[in-house]
Amino acid sequence: RGQRVYDFEKVWAKATKKAGCQGLFKHDFRRTAARNMSRAGIDRKTIMTLCGWNTDAVFYRYNIVDRAILNEASQKLKNWEGRMRPAQPTNNLQSA
Repeated sequence: RGQRVYDFEKVWAKATKKAGCQGLFKHDFRRTAARNMSRAGIDRKTIMTLCGWNTDAVFYRYNIVDRAILNEASQKLKNWEGRMRPAQPTNNLQSA
């Protein structure tokens, strides 16, 4: 409503309570954004630019890997292994 914010922490506490996500920090949303953009296939440099991060270290600090990402990676590996596994060898050698 165009009102100046004098005490960010107070306004933040009120806003998160009203939104039903009391106790969250503004950086929690940056982590969520970084993780969601990464999972959506957005490249690291673009994510860093959108979030205002200048170093890879900051990106990796915010780009938290959670259990869902680990499970997804495991499933991708299983799928890849299933496609790459050679057919079982057959014994076509005749006895001499």
